[in-house]
Parts: sequence; C-alpha cells; structure tokens
Amino acid sequence: MKKSMITITALALMLLLPGILLAGRGRMPGEMGKVGLELDDKQLDELGKLRLEHRIGNIELVAEQRKLRLKMRMELLKSEPSRKELERFAGEIGIVRGKIQKNRIDHLLKVREILDDDQWKRFIRRHRGVLRGCKPPTRCIDSHRRKIHGYMHKGCIGEGKGII
Repeated sequence: MKKSMITITALALMLLLPGILLAGRGRMPGEMGKVGLELDDKQLDELGKLRLEHRIGNIELVAEQRKLRLKMRMELLKSEPSRKELERFAGEIGIVRGKIQKNRIDHLLKVREILDDDQWKRFIRRHRGVLRGCKPPTRCIDSHRRKIHGYMHKGCIGEGKGII
C-alpha cells in the first residue's frame, strides 16, 4: 500500500513538474508588445482598443465571406453545378475580400500613428506575413509546420525575406 502510494506520488510529480516549471513562459499579447516593441502602457491600451475595433468591424465581412464559400460548395456538390453561379460567387467573394483588405490597410495606418519609427520597423518585421495577406500569426504558424513537407510559401514569418 505504502509502496503504491509513493509510486503514484512520484508519477504525479513527474507529470506535473514540467508544467509547473514552464508556467508563465507563454506570452500574452500585451506582454509580447512590451517585450518585443517596448510599448508603454498608453500605447498598449490604444493598440488593444484599436485591435478590438478592427476585429468587431470585420465580423460581418468574414461571416459574409464564409456564407459565400458555403454557397459555392453547395453549388459544387450539385449533380450539375452551374459555372455561371460559381463565377458569381467567386466575384462576390473577391468583393468581400477587397473590403477586408481595405479595413486592414486602415487598421495598419492607425497602428502606424501610435508607434514611433523604431517600433514600426520592428512591427513590420514581426508581422510581414499579415502584409502579404497571410492568416494571423497564430494560424500562420501552422503553415510553417508544413515546411518539413516542402510546401511552405516564402516571405512569411520565418522564411525568406518577404516584402520587407
């Protein structure tokens, strides 16, 4: 009985110890900004509000884009899909993507107003994938795991020179 209790305790420690030691090593978005861009508290607050406004402003556009893609998929699943309908959906998706890109440009220009020149240069280096139209870094990281399979695109975070 005593021996099994010691074994269970040792096993629990072995499983929990790495998590305890590594706790707090992950960075929160604000913390990354403080460390990487050396932002002051005012800049962090302004950027946090700006990011939230940008995300709220794009909710409807992203939802519309998803709806159009699903409609396109439904058309493709028909026994005889209409090329005319598929082209119409593709055109509408392009229009929505253009609106999302314009919102991104507006957002980046507002971010530029908050940061000083040195911070902006570091921001651009860190977020060059966003400027290429990649997914946000949390999703873009997944594409970099594909590097080992040989089909990662150049210019994204961690690969090549990109546009900057």
